[in-house]
Amino acid sequence: MADSYHQDRAKAPALRDRRLERERQARQEAERIAEDATRRLYREQVKLETILEVTRLANASDSLEDTTTQGLQQLADHTVWRRAHALYRDPAGQLRRIANLNLPARDDEVEPTPAGRALLDSACGIESQLGLAS
Repeated sequence: MADSYHQDRAKAPALRDRRLERERQARQEAERIAEDATRRLYREQVKLETILEVTRLANASDSLEDTTTQGLQQLADHTVWRRAHALYRDPAGQLRRIANLNLPARDDEVEPTPAGRALLDSACGIESQLGLAS
């Protein structure tokens, strides 16, 4: 019986260390989940505020062009967008540009990934394809 008691006491630090390690890992995982949820919530809040501002602008304006330009500016303020075109198909089926956004790059801007660069490169010339070349 004494041998069993001493063996259990000898194993106690290892058991305690394993339990503490599991608790530490569980706490770190909970913190990671909380940080991810907070980050997602913040992004959704920014999206909602942008949508609300664009809606407010649209309700206060009589001009599709002005509203679209202001809406693109709002999107640019909260995204990495630096360039955008808004097109409108009139009742006759013709496309026309109603807004154009072309902002200078920001100092904190990062370079696009190779996949992003390929996408941007494939979009070059879209205006001429649509018959909108200036």
